[in-house]
Formats: sequence, C-alpha cells, structure tokens
Amino acid sequence: DDIPLDEVSAAYADPQWPPSPTRPGYFLTHCKNTHVPAGSYRAENTRLVRISRAYLSHRSSSPIFLDAYPGFPLALYMSEDEFSDLIAEVNYMLELAFSRRECGNIIDSVLMFATCGLSGMLCKSHCDNKIRELEDLLEVLNKEVYAKRGIRVVSPRRSAFKSFDIEIPFPF
Repeated sequence: DDIPLDEVSAAYADPQWPPSPTRPGYFLTHCKNTHVPAGSYRAENTRLVRISRAYLSHRSSSPIFLDAYPGFPLALYMSEDEFSDLIAEVNYMLELAFSRRECGNIIDSVLMFATCGLSGMLCKSHCDNKIRELEDLLEVLNKEVYAKRGIRVVSPRRSAFKSFDIEIPFPF
C-alpha cells in the first residue's frame, strides 16, 4: 500500500516493452499527466502514453513520431491498426506543415525575407495553418471517437513536438 502509483503501474506494464532510454523505439507506457494542473482530479486519475519522436528519420526537417505500438495499457483503449492510422495521419500532417519543399513554406520564406519579417506579424504562416488543421482534427477525434473510450489525444504542440501523448484513465 505504501508503493507509489508509478511503481504499481510499472508492475502491470508489458514486459516486452519496458521503458529504456538506451533502446531505439523508446517510449513510456504510462507517465504522470503533465498537461493538467498538478494535484487536480485529472492529474491523479489519468496517465500519459508517451510516444517518442523519431530523431533519426530521413525527413529530419519535420517532427516524425515512432509508429511502434506500445501495447499495454494503450491496448485496452485502442487497437494496433487504429494507432498506426493515427500516427500515420499525424506524421503526414506534420510533414506538410514543416517540410522545406512545401510550396506554402517556400512562399512564406520568400515573403519573410522580402518584408524583413513583417509578413510574419501580419498573417499566419503555412506552418501555423497546417498545425491548426492537425489540432482541429485531433479535437474532432477526441470528441467523436476517443471521449467514448475515456481517452484523449493531446496536441503535439503541448509537448513542443518532442512526444505524442495519449491521455488514458488510471488505474487501468
């Protein structure tokens, strides 16, 4: 009873994927929810499945998240195919937003150079618009699909595009 919640939840983790920062494909299967105020009801009763960013990708100009299925505890709420589809869609939209070869980003760069950065203050960039589209998509999925299951996908912007977080109920 005196064991901290994280150690209890670690006992239920999938032994095939124990967290290890030295292993490629590292992700945390359940960590404290840092996207809500500390001490709140949601902080105490939810955990995050944190999918790491793939830094060794050939598309290094845009953040790409690992598509390795974490298993338990996410398997209680989302199938492997559904997870793969979600990660593929998120990665595709992030690639459109951050790619240097995307026409909108090229136009934004030329305008920023020509106006000494003034165009960035006057209108939203192509990247900002694509990130907003991604956040709108995640919001719709959260309301229409994931809320029924008690989970929530967090916008990658909240973690500075370093991880892709899925909020799940705790205890599992």
